[in-house]
Amino acid sequence: MKRHKQIHGGANGAPWNADWRQYIERIERDALEEDGLTGAEVRRRLFEFAGGMIQKYRLVGMPMSYWQQLTENMRLAKE
Repeated sequence: MKRHKQIHGGANGAPWNADWRQYIERIERDALEEDGLTGAEVRRRLFEFAGGMIQKYRLVGMPMSYWQQLTENMRLAKE
């Protein structure tokens, strides 16, 4: 809980939320510059960024979106 408050605390969500906000703005710019991005490409980029965030903020775990789940053999289930 303490770590959660450290990375999310403050009026604007502290560093974690600021990093996400900046990255989402970058994805939106890329989508315009690259004549659109597929949903799969956006998800891939967000998932990759989340992995970097986990390392940056020294969190333990695998980056997962709310709609994903692990299978019994610890591989991401396909949509």
